[in-house]
Amino acid sequence: MPEQIDHASGSAGTNQYHVRPFEPGDTEGILDLFEAVWGERRSEPWFEWKYRSNPYVDHVPVMVVVDDRDNLVGARPLFVVPLGIAGERVLALQPGDTMVHPDHRRRGLFTRMTERTIDRYRDHEAALFFNFPNSKSRPGYMKLGWRTVGPVSTYYRIQQPSTWLETNGLLGRAIEPVADAAAAVGTRIVDATAPSGGGISIRRHDTIPTTLLASLYEGASPSGIHAVRDDDYVRWRYGNPQWSYRTYVARKDSTAIAAAVVAMPDDGETVRITDLVPPKPTDSALAALSSAIVTEYAHADAILAPPTFATSVRRRFGFLDDARPPLSAMTTPRTLVTRPVVTETTDWTIADTALTEASNWTITFTEQDNY
Repeated sequence: MPEQIDHASGSAGTNQYHVRPFEPGDTEGILDLFEAVWGERRSEPWFEWKYRSNPYVDHVPVMVVVDDRDNLVGARPLFVVPLGIAGERVLALQPGDTMVHPDHRRRGLFTRMTERTIDRYRDHEAALFFNFPNSKSRPGYMKLGWRTVGPVSTYYRIQQPSTWLETNGLLGRAIEPVADAAAAVGTRIVDATAPSGGGISIRRHDTIPTTLLASLYEGASPSGIHAVRDDDYVRWRYGNPQWSYRTYVARKDSTAIAAAVVAMPDDGETVRITDLVPPKPTDSALAALSSAIVTEYAHADAILAPPTFATSVRRRFGFLDDARPPLSAMTTPRTLVTRPVVTETTDWTIADTALTEASNWTITFTEQDNY
């Protein structure tokens, strides 16, 4: 039975709410709600990819709230990810795309949806939740038993500062010259130090070479907590219709040694190095991949790189840390939080690995549901 919640205040008047699992007729309501909350429309193929077609659960992992007129006014979707932890494999649930209609906020619906989600998965195989909430929603997770792991940096190579700042709502006379100067320095660095090859060649694939990526992962899987990049995961993960993907493969003596998956939105303005396989390639392989990527996407406003990007290579190619000046004045790193599904019987470790220790996580963008 759905949970019934009564509220008698706010602009929507007296309302009776029901929290329940997703039902087949809810898709259109969720897409309408997404547009009302986030100001942009998502497509049915996007919903199909992200929630219906996930290969790791046999249901649509979404909780919804409907009011007494059967209007869908809230949704609590989950992005389901297989994680590798110290050689063991577990299933993880990533809350994301959380939505409450503006007319129904401040009525406890976020809390109720999340509580019902926790209850729903207590007897499920999923072992933990992990996600990257913003500063507004993070306190709600903390009250419901999540703990902070730490900030997760993104590295930015800003190539068209004025355009990038304006696109991201950050244009200002005080910070624009700083960003211009940083970008100019980054360009000079890559011009001066681009690798000559070192016996490593780069091949671009305009599709995702699923088997190759899975093989690279299998040969050098990281020890930190990370998404398991097997055939099923790679094939599903890069089916996101919101993005176009290319893969760059580094080879030495004809043998593939590393790869980078690059995600491009329709406008092509901001390019993301969504994944590195293995997540921490050798510096020489990463430098060769970076040289190919910054050359091909020199026209982009910015190129974003994941947290596993080696410090020496990102500095060499002019990538700036969003946790440090000058970017820290304009952006905020994402914060990783986590919670075991069942907290009463766990010491917050899995496979003798502490979930709240930041050094135990190996995160790229592939573990983050947006890309």
